[in-house]
Amino acid sequence: MLIKNPKRVKVAVTKELEVTGERVSDFVKDTGAVAGINGGGFYDPKGTGNGAFPDGLTVHNGEIVHNNIGNKSTDIVAIDKDGNLVVGQITADDVKKKNIYEAVSFWPALIKDGKRGKFDDGLWGVAPRSAIGQKADGTIIFVVIDGRQLSSLGAKMSDLYNIFMDYGAVTAANLDGGSSSELIYNGKVINKLWNIFGERYLPTAFVVLPE
Repeated sequence: MLIKNPKRVKVAVTKELEVTGERVSDFVKDTGAVAGINGGGFYDPKGTGNGAFPDGLTVHNGEIVHNNIGNKSTDIVAIDKDGNLVVGQITADDVKKKNIYEAVSFWPALIKDGKRGKFDDGLWGVAPRSAIGQKADGTIIFVVIDGRQLSSLGAKMSDLYNIFMDYGAVTAANLDGGSSSELIYNGKVINKLWNIFGERYLPTAFVVLPE
């Protein structure tokens, strides 16, 4: 999916933070968005697996809404106030300094400053993938690849990298994958979910607001 105006892309955070997550379709509906993709990683201190706790830093409208790492450095996938996609390591103190408006934590960076990021296909393997990138003209790119199915085994990090290069991306990063990978458009799940139970409950998503 290509979004010409990067400022339409926002982070949506579960309404019941630290209680339960939401489905991507819920995030889209709650925000009045036209599309959405799953967001950053999460941890599970209570073992309930309900996507209540986003990992690392989570930022919405320029404010940190969740931080479980203090001021340690973390891998970020973010959009600044000018609509630029920002990837790589930052700390909580950097959020204001770098004018970060929307952010989740995940890795690896696939493309940074127009150059290939540092990632190892052997470490990540082949799986369902979600990722986000940006072209030089500001266009945001959502990529979701099905996996662990007969119709599609999935993708390696280098596969994602090559797709973004084909689209002319100058910045790109991997998002949470596996059974989290999902793309919603016009109220429908566009990809073929790997999870037989349907949409996963997640703490964050990237949504595309109407023009």
